[in-house]
Amino acid sequence: MIGVNIIIKNIEDAIKTIEKNYSGDSGCLLSELNDSSRFSIDMFWELYDSILLLVKEKYYENEITNKVSSCYQRLLKEFIYHLSSSDISNIENFPENYNGYIERMDYAVQAQYSKGNVTMKEDYFELQRSK
Repeated sequence: MIGVNIIIKNIEDAIKTIEKNYSGDSGCLLSELNDSSRFSIDMFWELYDSILLLVKEKYYENEITNKVSSCYQRLLKEFIYHLSSSDISNIENFPENYNGYIERMDYAVQAQYSKGNVTMKEDYFELQRSK
């Protein structure tokens, strides 16, 4: 059960967002992290919501699921590099509550892999959207 508000409105937009992040195209979360060393809250929610919309609409395609997994792995690596004292990576606007972003993305990816057999409600998460 997906009980969250999703800002992405259709599957085509969700897939485009995932594809942009997977490819590292300009104007997406992973490009901002890798190329500009900046964390964008809005771009995070866009990617997160794209994954959730696919789950909500029961859209499961191996190629897209693999791209979702790759995006998540790259996000985690960027966070790890930033936190490593032996790396020169420094992310501007890095969230203090980064674990909340990881938790959100972890559940979204888990829901994608389990084909929606995961219960997700907004009040499950410590990290809440700004109003």
